[in-house]
Amino acid sequence: MSQDSLKAAVQALRSEIEQLGTGQETHRVRLQSLLSNLEKELAGEPQADLQQGVGHLLEQFETEHPRLTEVLNRISVLLSNMGI
Repeated sequence: MSQDSLKAAVQALRSEIEQLGTGQETHRVRLQSLLSNLEKELAGEPQADLQQGVGHLLEQFETEHPRLTEVLNRISVLLSNMGI
């Protein structure tokens, strides 16, 4: 069940990335990197410091992008629940 929840959260993250406006390429690059690492984790390739990376992005986006922060928080909780 956690894998399915994480897959749904990854899809929500992908949607939020698509909605980022122009001039936010730095954010997009960081989030794309996280997305890539999450997809590798889902494919069975453990990624070091994944939880820490999510936490760092949460801090960066919490005031500027509340919906994105909500998705990242959900991913963080799911990773924690999965022991990652």
